[in-house]
Amino acid sequence: MRKAKIYIDLSVFINLDYLTGIQRVSEEIILRLLKNKNTNIVLITYSEENECFRIINNETFTECCENKIKDKSVCITDKYLKIHEMESGAVFFDIDSVWCCKFTRSKLYPLLKNQNIKIITHVYDIIPITHPQYCHENTVIFFIEYLGATLKYANHLIVNTQATADRIKTVCDKMNRKVP
Repeated sequence: MRKAKIYIDLSVFINLDYLTGIQRVSEEIILRLLKNKNTNIVLITYSEENECFRIINNETFTECCENKIKDKSVCITDKYLKIHEMESGAVFFDIDSVWCCKFTRSKLYPLLKNQNIKIITHVYDIIPITHPQYCHENTVIFFIEYLGATLKYANHLIVNTQATADRIKTVCDKMNRKVP
């Protein structure tokens, strides 16, 4: 049986020297995926300098997480990956707090779709949409772009709660858009 190739962008996670709730959840899920022998996980981080992704070493990443090493830049290899080099039919699993990435999802997701890559996005909540008064104004702006791209291009969404699923459905209904 062929292992499914799953690309996971950790551009935010890899550059933080602390863990928020999202990164703690991301870390736990990724570590479990890396232990699953039926998956082929490719961890990546975006390099603005080279305008492509760089590969993260899975074993070094696991060691950093298990040993609570803050500087995760040691996980980044010298291997580069351009979008057109990503395997057609693979999965791009967005699990990090990617709404603040420089490589916005409204630019990235169409390129992935053109490469015939399925997009699965983990949406933790939509508080910047439902309760913007509790968020920094930049977060609200970035999140609107992220959620719009997610609802337009994602094949599937993963959510933590039924409340989040219900709120996403409400947003989709208002936009006359089908929930991924």
